[in-house]
Amino acid sequence: MARSEALYSIVASTDTLDHFEVGQARLQKRTDVRRMISRHCLTTAALAGICLFWFGVAVGGAATMAWTIGNGSASNYMAKVKHRSPLIPDITLAFHEQQFNGSLLNENIYRQNASEEVDEAWQALGIDYRSVVIPAALASRAGIAEDQVKISSKYGGGFVANVEGLHQLHCLNLLRQSLWFNYDYYARKGQGAFKNSDYILQKHVIDIGVLGQVWWQSDTMAYPEAYVDFNTRHICRNFEDIRIWAEKHQVPAEPLPDFLEPPGPNDRVYDQLP
Repeated sequence: MARSEALYSIVASTDTLDHFEVGQARLQKRTDVRRMISRHCLTTAALAGICLFWFGVAVGGAATMAWTIGNGSASNYMAKVKHRSPLIPDITLAFHEQQFNGSLLNENIYRQNASEEVDEAWQALGIDYRSVVIPAALASRAGIAEDQVKISSKYGGGFVANVEGLHQLHCLNLLRQSLWFNYDYYARKGQGAFKNSDYILQKHVIDIGVLGQVWWQSDTMAYPEAYVDFNTRHICRNFEDIRIWAEKHQVPAEPLPDFLEPPGPNDRVYDQLP
């Protein structure tokens, strides 16, 4: 059995999206009260997940900083652990300590309800920047094939590419816009990805980062068109080892009442949730 067949269940081409349509119909019948309750639960769960995610990032960042200090510059380290990027020679990479706003109640601008102000904050992160130009001499080192989309020599040549990190932020923003309590706002505006059908939107928010672009042409197209190549290669960490470590080091499922040591006389105790 092929590896892909062992990991995934193949869906017959005759299958329909009835289950998806039925689910959408049910969602539309929810009452306002259930919307409020569900929104609170979803928001709490999402924010809790974000906090856990960034906790992991913070721990990984601390380990990265410690390794970097003892073994060379940040640029050299990034060159070892990341797929080669043409940005590294042009940017002096540096690490710094950053205070995260992980509060469940005091939201920063990026987590607030849909509004023009929130959209402007996300836009300022560069989520919709246009493609960039990769010089031909650096293309192969960055994983761009010779037959991918090029720029005319009339305009200096090179390859069309996208900064992957910014595209990942673009997808994160689209997930935010697609949350059910934000969805109606952006669906009414009908801009960007919301010009497409719900099915296409659903598929868009789970795609991955990009670098190069490829040509494609169907039987009904007179000329080939350029399209982003999402099938990029990555240097991956040994996640399974980390997962096993976390599994083995869990606190008891039902800890005893005195499992946690009470705060001492000089320990800080907040009078409200931080």
